[in-house]
Amino acid sequence: MCYQKVIYGMPYEFHGFEGVEAYLFRGGTEIKTLGNPALDSWFGYLQAAAVKKEVRTVIVANPYVEEGRAAVAARNDSNETAMLYAMTAKRDRSPILGQQANQLILLDYDLIKEKTAAQGSEVFMAVLLHESTHLLEQYLTNDLGIYNGLSPENRAGYHENVLLPMLEDPAFMYLRESAEYQKNYMGEEALTCLVEVLTFLHLKALADQSCAACFQNVIASLGNKLSAAVEIAHRDRYLTNI
Repeated sequence: MCYQKVIYGMPYEFHGFEGVEAYLFRGGTEIKTLGNPALDSWFGYLQAAAVKKEVRTVIVANPYVEEGRAAVAARNDSNETAMLYAMTAKRDRSPILGQQANQLILLDYDLIKEKTAAQGSEVFMAVLLHESTHLLEQYLTNDLGIYNGLSPENRAGYHENVLLPMLEDPAFMYLRESAEYQKNYMGEEALTCLVEVLTFLHLKALADQSCAACFQNVIASLGNKLSAAVEIAHRDRYLTNI
């Protein structure tokens, strides 16, 4: 039995995630906003006409349980099935938290819960919106992704704005880990990592006033970066859907 939640106006179905509702930020059947202006503006594009024509429901599946695998198999898409097998085959030597193709998102629930135990329940939502950003970028740019779709003269400014800072304060361990990952995969993961960290810190700040005081300036800085990067994409003549 799948769990359903509407997030930023887009229906999501979760297959193979027992107890997932505890990690989805708020109770009820819908998340209309996270309350962060930059995130809310970015995910507002989930309601863009170009996206709604393509994505009716986002399927989120756990590839390590039968229910999740069955949800992927029911879609009868050879590329998605291949992605599932590739993700599970390399789990022992090179595990990853999530992967996305079309309107399908695969999440390693056990691995995410391990990270959640160490860093907080906000991890699940942060990873989910990381993968959702992949989906949104591809639908807005006809599969190019924003960085690859930008005209050469706009790439430098975009790169500067999406780049995550490397902070040594132990409170920002999640940020440092994401910055390292982003550095290694800048073309594909630049915007997704920025969205993930901003989501994580914003939700942390909402849940804990001591975190709010610690994270306030960094959250504001990351929000400004996200808004500036999306504005560059919006102005670029090659990205007409944004």
